[in-house]
Amino acid sequence: MNLPPKKQALLEAAIELFAKDGFWHTTTANIAKHAGVATGTLFTYFPTKNDLLDEVYLMIKREALAEVQREPKPQGSFEAVFKGTHTRLLKWGSANPKKFQLMLQLRQGNQVSQRIHETIEDDWKESYDWIKLGQHEGKLASFPTSLLLSIIHGHLEAVIQHNIQHKLSEKEVAEVATISSEILWRYLSPQSKSPQ
Repeated sequence: MNLPPKKQALLEAAIELFAKDGFWHTTTANIAKHAGVATGTLFTYFPTKNDLLDEVYLMIKREALAEVQREPKPQGSFEAVFKGTHTRLLKWGSANPKKFQLMLQLRQGNQVSQRIHETIEDDWKESYDWIKLGQHEGKLASFPTSLLLSIIHGHLEAVIQHNIQHKLSEKEVAEVATISSEILWRYLSPQSKSPQ
């Protein structure tokens, strides 16, 4: 996504400061100063601090989606595509700890507007539809789709947190990704039965 340089600088400064000091303790003046622009410039792009917060969250989520879409889906099996997608997301989160931690904080703090949540849901629709198709074709367990997606998200988040806390190297992250994708696949594969 090509943004005007000052807007990009403001978003990057906001990510840095929100991650370090939290949303409530970070002033717009500090963000502008950190970005090397006038405070008035910040308000040109973001009329309120909440607008800036929304844009930061959207940017991070779209960056993660871009990682999913970075490579075309391989022509291999559903399992290979599933594991590959999982691995790319896990590596992205592990390599971007500030963005990942901030994304979790913002989502859990209910500070992101409903409009942005809906935009992100639209952005990720193709990926979610692909999961539903996998269930429909019997390649994934027939858990309720919303539960299945929650399990996938929760597993990814837990493993990324592990990687960040233990300061794993790129090589170690790759090894953990292989283990993690296998565990998740076994849990969600068709032999897993929905509770009666």
